[in-house]
Amino acid sequence: MVWALYFHFDSTVDGRAVKIASMIDERTRESLLHIVERSITAERLVVELEKVAPRRADLRGCCGWIAVRR
Repeated sequence: MVWALYFHFDSTVDGRAVKIASMIDERTRESLLHIVERSITAERLVVELEKVAPRRADLRGCCGWIAVRR
């Protein structure tokens, strides 16, 4: 299992920043995560990743997933 997490940065016509985080499953090409915000904090990203993990049965016990606890 390989997931790819991409970060894109752009700006609106008025010069304000737009940040996009997206994640896909490289094998199935399934889209797993989309976040579009003016600011994406590490805490927000962790929260969103933790939402994805329980939906994916193949993650349980996977050595590639590191759970972050607060």
